[in-house]
Amino acid sequence: QTCAHKSSTPPEQEQTRQKPEQVRTSKMVPPWLVSFLTGNFYMTTELQAFGMAYQGALAVRNGRNKDRTMSDFHAFALSTVVGFGGGWMGFIWLGKPTSMITGADIAWPALFIAYALANFTPFDVGRKVAGFLPVTIAYTSLAQLFRALGLMKFIMVAFAELDGKASPYYPTPIIGPVLYGCMLGNMGSFLVKGFDGHLKNGIPWPFQNGLTMGTLFHLYVHDRDGFMGNILRDTVHAFLGNKPFGLDDKTFAMVVVSLFMQIVGILQLPAFLGPGFSPYFALWDALTAPFGTKASLVLDDFGKKEKAVAAPYSNGKSNGIMNGSANGSTNGSTNGTANGTSNGLVKMTPITYEGVADPSGATSISKKRRNRRKKPKSS
Repeated sequence: QTCAHKSSTPPEQEQTRQKPEQVRTSKMVPPWLVSFLTGNFYMTTELQAFGMAYQGALAVRNGRNKDRTMSDFHAFALSTVVGFGGGWMGFIWLGKPTSMITGADIAWPALFIAYALANFTPFDVGRKVAGFLPVTIAYTSLAQLFRALGLMKFIMVAFAELDGKASPYYPTPIIGPVLYGCMLGNMGSFLVKGFDGHLKNGIPWPFQNGLTMGTLFHLYVHDRDGFMGNILRDTVHAFLGNKPFGLDDKTFAMVVVSLFMQIVGILQLPAFLGPGFSPYFALWDALTAPFGTKASLVLDDFGKKEKAVAAPYSNGKSNGIMNGSANGSTNGSTNGTANGTSNGLVKMTPITYEGVADPSGATSISKKRRNRRKKPKSS
């Protein structure tokens, strides 16, 4: 028998030495929460991929294919674009291979399983169970984690590509990395809805989120030589210390961005504030309430403007965090539609995750409106 080697290193230091990737936390932040928000847990890649795939499959099943009129190949292909539009197209801006090829052995099995659950389970159990709020929150949380980490990873990849190539006007490349990360969350909507369809109603939530949170993350983590990043870090350190909550700058920024996207994604569920919710527009409404203006655009059922307001609203478009179930609207409409009102204020066009439009007859409604306009006046 051989005696096990006993290290003189304290257990805490030994654990840190064996797992250098382990994030540093303090008692103020639960380690499990930091591990989740930074994607440092068992089967993290597989679970995130399944969350995105399941959300995409449900959006198609409860939207365009609610009557099962699409061929399975068509519906499945659309589900891949809805779930992983950024993975399909986001990498092209830096000439990188798509993750749908490099990560195919994880992404595609997740897509097959999610599509089967949404379409082929007995008594439609795989789709109906998604309507239970705990299940909805679970897969929405995994999908949001995928989006948050993807946004930050894309920014880090772009910064590494552009490091040392700053313009003569500022020592750190700013716009390029943020734009690269921001486009990740919008490629699916551009593919499915087209350029005008995605942007015609104002700034979509994926752009709002990507530009704001992406910029804050990039400045806080990468801008070491410019005044913007230093001011941002100095402000945080002044209130929270040099290691906020015991975390290094990169981990702290990842936790903040990921937590923000988790909270907003869950609030955008129809069971809560609805997919038209934007914290930025809510803040604008609160600040401008004394002046009688709102950040939304209110339309009636026929598309006629009832009330013009100060700032454009995204008209119900969001990052696509949809329940994808029978309770998929803010006024009790069924099968993933959202053709009611958001918080009693905004009439919304039908939407689903990642911009899968026309889930329940929106096309026919639009045609009726056009035909109504074209009718000649009676003599």
